[in-house]
Amino acid sequence: MHFLLSSIMEIFNATGNSAAQRVAEKIKTVPDHGFTEKFAPEPVLKHLSMTLFLPGAHAFTADINAVAEHLPWGKLGSHPPAGVTASGRTFCQIIGPEGLIKDDGFRMGVYFQAPDVMYPSHWHNAEEVYYVLSGTASWQKDKARFATQSPQSLIHHRPNQPHAMHTQKEPLLALWAWVGDIGFESYGIE
Repeated sequence: MHFLLSSIMEIFNATGNSAAQRVAEKIKTVPDHGFTEKFAPEPVLKHLSMTLFLPGAHAFTADINAVAEHLPWGKLGSHPPAGVTASGRTFCQIIGPEGLIKDDGFRMGVYFQAPDVMYPSHWHNAEEVYYVLSGTASWQKDKARFATQSPQSLIHHRPNQPHAMHTQKEPLLALWAWVGDIGFESYGIE
């Protein structure tokens, strides 16, 4: 796990974005853990290996693919809230209250969205950053037009800022982190 966390810290630090650098500082404070448990694969992850071969994919994409079976994809208890379908997308929490590494102060993990999937506008109290590892997708903030974001882009969402993601032909693999009010109680979706 140490190599994974070290790489994630380097990625967030290198962005130069203050929110991403705060995430890197938080990662420094968590204890290291090894991979021991294997989790049942999420059906949507059948597309994960595609992320290795997409133009501009970050080298870290290979590391995520190599350890994917050890990550708790879609295992977050009450999230998404009852009645919300998460078809075509999943995420794992590496650090956080339900993460492989327990921490009540922030959440950090990996997000995956299959090709041709829309994650509708949603919001939450937490400040959020995404770092795109692989895949070009359209991202929306507030009600603005969707904007294309390529690998190695950083996307920052303020607390309660509505945002959406839409993949076309390529899947999306990204790091994500929540800081501030990280409770799922504030999560809302259109």
